[in-house]
Amino acid sequence: MGMQALACLSNKSSPAATTIERPPLVHRWSTLNLVLSVLSFHYVYALTFIHSAVTLLGMWTLAAVGMFEVKVLGAWQVVPLAAAFVGYVVLWNLSLQLNPVGFYQLAKIAITPAVIAIEAAFYAKRPTLAEVAAVAVLCSGVTLGTVSDDQVTTNMSGLAAALAAIACTAVYQIWAGAKQKELGAGSMQLMHQFQPLATGLLALLVVGVEPLGLPGTPHALEEGTILGYEYTPVSVAAILTTAVLGLLVSLSTFLVIGATSSVTFNVVSHLKTVVILAGGYLLFDETMSAKKLGGVVLGMSGVVWYSYLKGTQSSRFTLYNNDAHIVAKFQLDFPQHRTRAGWCEHDPLEIWDSVCRCIEGALAAALSEHGAIRVDHFRPVTGLPVSTYFSAYKWRWLRENVPAVAEAAAQGRCMLGTMDAWLLYQLTGGAEGGVFVTDVSNASRTGLMDLASLSWHAPALRYFGVPADALPQILSNAEVYGRVASGPLAGVPITGCLGDQQAAVLGQRCAPGTVKSTYGTGCFVLLHTGPRPVASTHGLLTTVAHRLGPRAEPQYALEGAIATAGAAVSWLIEGLGLIGGADELEPLARSVDSTDGVFFVPAFSGLLAPHWRPDARGAILGLTGSSSAAHVCRALLEALAWQTREVVDAMRADAGCELRLLRADGGASRNGLLMQLQADALQVEVRRPADLETTSLGAAFAAGIGSGFWTEEWVLGRASQKQEHDTIFEPQVGPDAAEARYAKWRRAVAHSLDLDQLAD
Repeated sequence: MGMQALACLSNKSSPAATTIERPPLVHRWSTLNLVLSVLSFHYVYALTFIHSAVTLLGMWTLAAVGMFEVKVLGAWQVVPLAAAFVGYVVLWNLSLQLNPVGFYQLAKIAITPAVIAIEAAFYAKRPTLAEVAAVAVLCSGVTLGTVSDDQVTTNMSGLAAALAAIACTAVYQIWAGAKQKELGAGSMQLMHQFQPLATGLLALLVVGVEPLGLPGTPHALEEGTILGYEYTPVSVAAILTTAVLGLLVSLSTFLVIGATSSVTFNVVSHLKTVVILAGGYLLFDETMSAKKLGGVVLGMSGVVWYSYLKGTQSSRFTLYNNDAHIVAKFQLDFPQHRTRAGWCEHDPLEIWDSVCRCIEGALAAALSEHGAIRVDHFRPVTGLPVSTYFSAYKWRWLRENVPAVAEAAAQGRCMLGTMDAWLLYQLTGGAEGGVFVTDVSNASRTGLMDLASLSWHAPALRYFGVPADALPQILSNAEVYGRVASGPLAGVPITGCLGDQQAAVLGQRCAPGTVKSTYGTGCFVLLHTGPRPVASTHGLLTTVAHRLGPRAEPQYALEGAIATAGAAVSWLIEGLGLIGGADELEPLARSVDSTDGVFFVPAFSGLLAPHWRPDARGAILGLTGSSSAAHVCRALLEALAWQTREVVDAMRADAGCELRLLRADGGASRNGLLMQLQADALQVEVRRPADLETTSLGAAFAAGIGSGFWTEEWVLGRASQKQEHDTIFEPQVGPDAAEARYAKWRRAVAHSLDLDQLAD
């Protein structure tokens, strides 16, 4: 983040730190020279902290004046980036202390090939041989022109520090770009969220390493300490000037990497060095030796060659909102064909394909996270993101693609509802006087209901082209809907109706703050948030938990829907034939102690919460010659646990609450190994009731309350009673092991994205 220059300016071994003699190039051009050497402010980490704090203040200011739209990210999403930043600051200072300047300069140049190698190994980004050759020529030129120290040897400690610094910097630069794409955040948005953590970590570093000179300590306000330094208007102005320049460098770093790539960023950085070498000769009468001249020529040749290879080789699609802020962007390269020396051809169909994929990629990111697409303006009202998973989108498709539906809507004969409305209509007589009603929990899943008023939202109806008179009346979950019209239950009142997951919340008697997860065909995790809806900024749904009576106060929940759980087990049985039945899954998975590096991402129909990536596809990663059916089966169970962990982490971030217990139900929760893996993944107790049919129990509770047989207080009051017959699963692995495994899972998920284009 622009602090690489700091690393080559100080070698602090005592409170009164000394500076290392630097090459003339650094003396001439480094804006930090005035502060660190001339003004003798030798506290590199403190200066880095000041730069980071000013950058943080700058990002807050830019956000306040509307330069970009703030995007709230979870702390865990940007902690790796902050840690990598602090790591490279520390490691480069350590490298300079242990290595001669010449070797240190070589190590800095080695960042570029390190970026290429890491991206090829872990991000499947493999440059062409021509691009590698161009970068090699450029790096050779910079080496020839700048490495003037005759001593370029080192020792084992210095080599280890340099290698660690190279790797950490390369990872930081790669993540600076990858996180923008992964999180759908722009450069400024990511910096705004990442900077507070980086500043906090640097503050801890300053306290632990630098001589502060605090009052009451043995070296209070002494010379050679930070507080004992003689601050003058000139020194303060110089420090603040470098901090402002640091803000600009940090911002340009993120902007360049986000707009291009980390490799291109390094090429631009090397170009700066080459220009400085040439400028020193042209403008300041510096000596231009044959060695330095050769470096300039080689370096410029590498830059020109790389630019030629990368020029006009990508398509980009960018979305802006009404305030002209970037909402989402997507960029893809397309190949250039060089049939003869000096010729360059493009296939127009390949360009067209890249444009289409860019549009789809940008829309996928925007529709799941942002408000630039008009329909997503309804999310704060309905609680739902844009997804064909919800009824409104299906209804609009039917009206536009099925003539009979369009005709019925035009004639006022169309009735649109969820499955509960259809069943209630049929039970109460159908066309012969059946009631056309729905309940708040099911209505909240259509994308058309206002969560605050519990009524249909007129602007959403207009957008989706749904006539208000085509929708059922919304009732509470516990009241008389009507009476059964015929059959053995004729005349019996229907007094309760809930969606599956909301019924499970009630069946588990979840109080506000309680999380339950239902493992069925999919997996559905709900957090009861109480009488006020909580808006999600982490990919969850805001929904109604229940309203137990027409005069009762509604209760709300955050929900994370995982598309594939039990369905993946069915695929193992019917699709692959790995097992003969679901009962074989647990014993086979238990026959191995681990997955042996195998990861299973069951994104058969994309990923729902918290990713909302329809472009994801199922993937089994890490297979080797020793992988077996048992490893794949265990990897599937781990996948269900990790997907639930992703949702729970999002709930923690949205609701600001700490999870201490997870209540599990659903058919797949019978799998004891799955429950144990879930406890290990979450690092909390998982409690499975003896009666897994909590959905039916919740519906029964609603019907009992609606008929007056039970009271809401009696039903919910039982939540405080000890569940003596529950099976309890405690974590059996430590938090460090769980976090390490979780990080690998998230890498596996990243590899499952953008795979929809592989299908013919």
